[in-house]
Amino acid sequence: MRLNHYLRFERAEKSFSRTRFDLSIRTEPVYNHLDFEFVYFYETPTHIRAKQKRKSNLSIVTKQGHLSSVFTPDPTKPNLALGDIRGTKDLLLIIIGDDGLEIFVAENQKNKVPPIFYLFVDKELDEEIEILRAKALGYDDAV
Repeated sequence: MRLNHYLRFERAEKSFSRTRFDLSIRTEPVYNHLDFEFVYFYETPTHIRAKQKRKSNLSIVTKQGHLSSVFTPDPTKPNLALGDIRGTKDLLLIIIGDDGLEIFVAENQKNKVPPIFYLFVDKELDEEIEILRAKALGYDDAV
C-alpha cells in the first residue's frame, strides 16, 4: 500500500475567511504533521523574476505557519495536486473540491513524485483511496 493516511478538510461555514477549511474526517493513527483542527488553502501571489525557482501557485498554511506548497502538474486535471511537508520524506496527494480538500499521505515517498502522482491521475490508486476513506472517522469521533 502506497497511501498511509487520509484527511478531509471542509470549507468552514461560520468562518469570516473563505480560505479556511476545518478538519472533518481522518484516519487513525493520526498523522502527526497534519494534526490540525483547520488549515487555510489559498492562491499565493505570483512574482516573475529572472532565475526564480519553480514556485507553486497554491499553499496550505496552519496557525503555526506554512505547511505545504501545492502543485497542479497536470493542466488537464486542475483538481488533482501534490505537495510535501518540509522536513519529512512524505508526499501529499490532494483532491481539490469546491467544498473541501482531501489529502492522502504517502509516507517516505517524496522521491517518487512522478510515478505516484501519475498513478493518482490515472486512477490506479482508487482502490487504496477507497480503503482509506472507509477507515476514516469523523473528527468529533476521533477526538
